[in-house]
Amino acid sequence: GFIKWENRHITVAVPTEAGQAALLESLTTAVKKAGGQVFASRQDTVEGKEALRVDLGLADSLENEAVTVITHNIWLLLQTEKPVAPPKDPEDGALADSRRDALKQPRDGKAPPANQRGRLALVIDDCGLTMEGVAELLTLDQPITFAVLPYHRYSEAIARQAVGQGKQVILHLPLESVGGERAEAMTITTAMTQEQIKGATREAMAAVPQIIGVNNHQGSKATADVRVITAVLSVLQEQGLFFLDSRTSAGSAAYRTAKNLGLRAAENDHFIDNSADVGAIKRELRTAGRLALSQGEAVAIGHIRPHTVSAIRDMVAELESMGVQFVFVSELAR
Repeated sequence: GFIKWENRHITVAVPTEAGQAALLESLTTAVKKAGGQVFASRQDTVEGKEALRVDLGLADSLENEAVTVITHNIWLLLQTEKPVAPPKDPEDGALADSRRDALKQPRDGKAPPANQRGRLALVIDDCGLTMEGVAELLTLDQPITFAVLPYHRYSEAIARQAVGQGKQVILHLPLESVGGERAEAMTITTAMTQEQIKGATREAMAAVPQIIGVNNHQGSKATADVRVITAVLSVLQEQGLFFLDSRTSAGSAAYRTAKNLGLRAAENDHFIDNSADVGAIKRELRTAGRLALSQGEAVAIGHIRPHTVSAIRDMVAELESMGVQFVFVSELAR
């Protein structure tokens, strides 16, 4: 099955921090009454100004795995000066949207090069199960990060081929989900001791050659457990690897814990292939591209599936024409 939804970006000018807090409280109450949920709020920047980013949407499930559906990203922008109206665009539709997004500044407030306005890291999960689609992705000139599951028939071969073709490889580490599914040969669970978690993490890392980082496979339960994720991250710290939080759950503590440990880390902004329809995946890739343009950078995760590979291949030129620069996810880990 699949879940299909639209994601909207809204920026609201708020004169004071007290106004931000009051608006967030009202928003939380209204969303809850409507059957939704505010999943996260954190400090961010928009056009070089401080803002409070609020992610809201619905909690759902897909194939017994808990899924967080982010329908709206809202930036509550501290605006002490009278806002200036953006220039009018005579065109409507996706092209006009991309032009308006391109006017926004990145997260750090520094304008990127004029011809490359937003950096996008594409990560391909579940590698190792099949060789289908791998060769096609390897022929692309753009940087792509392969997230390889351990202990599968093609895991080692894909990792070596990817590195040999100038791509980057990270370990796709299986972690316990809320649903409790354990289809993998090894899954790190909340029932394990710290030493068991560390041992299993080291063994999984050794099973996939030439990795430079790790992200979680499933893990909606394990990533919410600070004890478990701290044990995992401590092993990455030993090896000098970064962590990508796939954000399979809004309750994930992985990114925050990594930052507290001083570990290089990044987090997923958008899943692109909850649908098997090529057209739908292309639309999600456009959304990921606009996220990169509006934020300055973004991480998008897809899976090693034929429809996903076809959509990526077909969308590369369009995204680059929008001003998107493809990068490895390691470049966004900090």
